[in-house]
Amino acid sequence: MPLPTPHLISGLLLLVPILAWNAAFARRLPKSYNTDDNVPTWLRWAENGLRAIVFVGPLFIPLGVDATSQRTGLWLFGIGCMVYFVSWLPILLRPNATWARSLVGGLGPAYTPAIFLLGLAWIGRSWIYGVAAALFLVAHNAACYQRLAADGAQSGDRQSR
Repeated sequence: MPLPTPHLISGLLLLVPILAWNAAFARRLPKSYNTDDNVPTWLRWAENGLRAIVFVGPLFIPLGVDATSQRTGLWLFGIGCMVYFVSWLPILLRPNATWARSLVGGLGPAYTPAIFLLGLAWIGRSWIYGVAAALFLVAHNAACYQRLAADGAQSGDRQSR
């Protein structure tokens, strides 16, 4: 069996920190983040289908850092990962704090991926991937809003469970 081409390995490697973070910490989020009870079925399907495209897509686009624009994309990706990780901290460490209970703070892990996904699209020079990522973010943020709003995030009374 032939080995995967270098761009497949690179694409996979770029996703490892995000996937590892999600696997390690998603269970520690308040219950409202991990339930789909209040999310319409069509939105769950859209979110999960687009998530699959966004996380599998990089395996099929060549990634490199030969051009200046690709290096810029790598910087965006790295900064985006850091912003994404930091956006989780208030929710994990102080879930009942005002910032973590607000929609802006509570939705941080849903909208901050825009930065690293833009970087990934830029590295891969793929506007198609960028459009798929943007559509995923719309669906993901709408679903997260449904989850948090149903649990009282608007009024600031969401509780950690």
